[in-house]
Amino acid sequence: MNTPKGKIILIPTFLGEASYDSVMPARIREEISRINYFAVENIKTVRRYIKKVHPAAVIDSLTFFPIGKHSLPQDIEEAIRPALEGNDVGVISEAGVPAVADPGASIVALAHKKGLTVVPLCGPSSILMGLMASGLSGQNFAFHGYLPIDKNERKSRLLELERASSRGAGAQIFIETPFRNMQMFSDLLSMLSPHTMLCVACDITTPTEYICTQPVERWKKVTPPPLHKRPTVFIIQNER
Repeated sequence: MNTPKGKIILIPTFLGEASYDSVMPARIREEISRINYFAVENIKTVRRYIKKVHPAAVIDSLTFFPIGKHSLPQDIEEAIRPALEGNDVGVISEAGVPAVADPGASIVALAHKKGLTVVPLCGPSSILMGLMASGLSGQNFAFHGYLPIDKNERKSRLLELERASSRGAGAQIFIETPFRNMQMFSDLLSMLSPHTMLCVACDITTPTEYICTQPVERWKKVTPPPLHKRPTVFIIQNER
């Protein structure tokens, strides 16, 4: 008789310092309490997360498979092996939901190839929550991850996204490494049309949450928000 296959359970984590009940559904705790195998972006972070969510967990009895952007195909194969043997495997990102702007996507892709069931659990996503709170198009949008670091390449990419938005492509979402947020913000103000709408959403779900949407020309007249080393989502939209 063939052993029933386990499932790949996509488990969200916190975006920052927040209480469990304020951002997580009860099912997250239930799933974590019963799963023994985890594919994770950062083992140290996930160990702390599990202990916070499920204090009775015996961390040393759990098995963790580190998965990152430099993981080899054999690393991904090893991470889903317990599911092929009948055990559920939890996938946990460094922050937010796994497999969205996250190396966990490689686990999900292989799981589908192997015929495994993938179960996404609801939880905080900075990309989705930033869009929700932006007032920009939730009907038509695109996420672009990180933009180029080179200033000229970045300018070209920003103008490309702005033009796409003006042609009907809707809200254009992207992120930056937190210590380069202020440079990104400065580039947005200097490169974009005065009428382009810009949403800055940082520290989502935390006590220092800041979300503001206004035209670039108005952003230029106010004191810039302190974004240094604060996880931030940027969204632009130009409908002219």
